Amino acid sequence: MQRHCARPGCATTATATLTYDYSGGTVWIDRLTPEAHPMTHDLCTRHADALGVPRGWLLQDRRPAAAPLFSEPHSGQQAGSRVEAHAGRTTGQRTLAG
Repeated sequence: MQRHCARPGCATTATATLTYDYSGGTVWIDRLTPEAHPMTHDLCTRHADALGVPRGWLLQDRRPAAAPLFSEPHSGQQAGSRVEAHAGRTTGQRTLAG
């Protein structure tokens, strides 16, 4: 069964799962979990990418980045090295200062 974005008015298919630790002030965005859970929120790509957190909270986007299908190598760079550089995204962290 397909799950949909939890944002009101959005019927787009969910692609990410949001979880948070209120006491620790941390929000995590992960790849969509296999099963729905009442303590998480499923989001579509658009809403997951645009998510903002309260001031002073930490947002950790742990979704893997998609590797480009085709890319032109930079001068002096081997063709495969650019794809390898984009093959995975490290944990993206955004903190809003208080």
